[in-house]
Amino acid sequence: MTVSALVPCRVWPSDDRVRLLDVSGVDLVEPFFGDTIRRLVVEQGRQPVDESLSAWDPEGPELAGSIFHVGRCGSTLLSNMVQATSGRCVVREPPAGNDLTSALVTATAYAVDPSEGWRRLVAAFGAATGGPAVVKHSSWEALFAPDLVRAMRAPVVALVREPTEVVSSLVDQPPSWVRDLWLPPDRLAIHYPGVLEAAGSPPRTAVDWYLALWMATADALLSLDAESVLVVTYRDLIRDPVEVLAQVLTLLGVRVPHRRSIAERIEPLRSAYSKASPRDQSVPYEPMGSHARPRLRRQTVQQ
Repeated sequence: MTVSALVPCRVWPSDDRVRLLDVSGVDLVEPFFGDTIRRLVVEQGRQPVDESLSAWDPEGPELAGSIFHVGRCGSTLLSNMVQATSGRCVVREPPAGNDLTSALVTATAYAVDPSEGWRRLVAAFGAATGGPAVVKHSSWEALFAPDLVRAMRAPVVALVREPTEVVSSLVDQPPSWVRDLWLPPDRLAIHYPGVLEAAGSPPRTAVDWYLALWMATADALLSLDAESVLVVTYRDLIRDPVEVLAQVLTLLGVRVPHRRSIAERIEPLRSAYSKASPRDQSVPYEPMGSHARPRLRRQTVQQ
């Protein structure tokens, strides 16, 4: 989907600063919005500009919906499918959103409340794309889903997957935040609430840590108001994506296309690797081949 306006790429609520980037004429095709930012800055030489966050107040539609997930569960695939069938722009894990959620947890004083910052971020993307946007959050943000949902008051899709499959994937390909394994317990409790309680004690191995994180994330998602949440499983997404998309579009208030039309629009996405580079969109998805995960085995974290 092509956008045409200034949108936030970073936010510092404590410093009253927002960094804006001109994304005019750009297709949001990367698996993560951070990748789009890097493409525009590095390859096209577009320069972001900093403004006062308190003075920056764009007008735009409210959020169409949020996608929360437990990680390694098909959230990028679901986001691509939603964008292909809904006419809505899906902003995938925007760094500015991570900044705002982090501020909710760590900041003690800020020029603009992070919840209000989220409203402005959503308005900016909605104005840029000409309609309400959908935000796919980073997996760790699901731990704070109850606070974020109260702040943004929009429908929620909660995507989950079997814990053994998620943990196996994380062990095989550690996430960028793997360094957080070594956070002291007091900081771990702040940045990853519920993990210590789920583990019963400070996690000693990667498997312990990832499993406790999955449990805490699932608990946070299941605590949401059921009336505004659609829970989708990875197995359902893979087995019957057309029906899942019909339910998601209904939740988002979008007219549901004919089932055959949905199937035609998502067929290219089903057979391609969802996190492939835009330059290599033809990379096939091979769950039993190059994208297969080894069977879960216990691994000790080396410090």
